[in-house]
Formats: sequence, C-alpha cells, structure tokens
Amino acid sequence: MSKPVLQRPRADEDIDEIFIHFRRESPQAAAAFLNAVQAAYEMLAEHPRIGSTRHAEYCTELPYPLRFLPIRHFPRVLIYYMERPEAIEVIRVWDAARGLEALMEGMD
Repeated sequence: MSKPVLQRPRADEDIDEIFIHFRRESPQAAAAFLNAVQAAYEMLAEHPRIGSTRHAEYCTELPYPLRFLPIRHFPRVLIYYMERPEAIEVIRVWDAARGLEALMEGMD
C-alpha cells in the first residue's frame, strides 16, 4: 500500500537551492533534477524501506529511524526521510558534497 510523501519546509528549501544551482549550469539538468525528485518520492511511497538507515545513529532524537535514498542520476543528492505509520516524511534533500556534519547541524 502506498503512503503519502510529506515534505518538511527545509526539504522544500533544499530542493529550491539545488534546482537553482543546476539551472545556472543547465536548464535541462534542473528540469531533470525535479523529475528525478518526483520519481524518487513515488518510489518511496511504494517502497518506504528502500532507503539506508546507515546515518540513523546520528539522529537518535527522531521518533523513527532516519533513512536516506540517493536520487537516480543525481547520486550525490540524498533524500533524508522517516517512515511514519501514516506517511513518509522527507526531512532534507541534501547534496552529500556539503558533508554529513553540516547536515546533522541542520537536522530539526
């Protein structure tokens, strides 16, 4: 059964920032990025446990394990999310080049 994908405001800001970065380089890459995010959200809705819990130990204050999923064709961009009983909650959409430490500082 599919779950709705909810996005925290910070994840929305992340997507905007990454989109703007790609748009400076290539409008086609920016459009492809948005399509890839949508496809990843659809995948998460159908298969919420597909993401790795490798970084969950860094965010033990969250009510559910933190998972991440690389975005297809944009492998250094990771969707960080929690699987809740009623929905998938996207917390951040993160460019891994920025580093895990910087991500954890902004995780709230």
